[in-house]
Amino acid sequence: MSNILMVPIHLDALHLESGQSVVEAMADFTKLPYFDGTRDVNPDVANISEEIVSQPFQNENLSLKPGIHLHWALPDALTKGVQSDKGTTFPAVPNRWLITRSGVGTTKQWIVESDYLYPEGEGNPQSAVSIPVQPDPANQKYQPFRYLGRQMPLAAW
Repeated sequence: MSNILMVPIHLDALHLESGQSVVEAMADFTKLPYFDGTRDVNPDVANISEEIVSQPFQNENLSLKPGIHLHWALPDALTKGVQSDKGTTFPAVPNRWLITRSGVGTTKQWIVESDYLYPEGEGNPQSAVSIPVQPDPANQKYQPFRYLGRQMPLAAW
């Protein structure tokens, strides 16, 4: 166990008994126009940042499902970069998280893969975030985004 580092992390949990609208991500790359191989997607949208950036006071388009939603932040020591002539370097951070929920007589566990990149055309917008990607010149169809991050039961992982 000499190569394991355990660090306490502050965790916030939001319990929702019913769905609730919340503030969405600052940018939604799924709104960009592109050709998916058979049709134009979002053809009426200009390819400019104004179209994908959330507008102030009009950005409550994300709906959270009922249940418990977790939020945590990295310890401060892992969020500070070091500047050098070669650029800024940051310490390595975890990319797999084990979530355990314990109750009276029951335990459930999930794995969160924060760096999982879904294949093009796959992913769940409710449980992942969209990130921009560079087009593949050899690919006739082009989706300008992919989904990042997933969670699954520990037994399936």
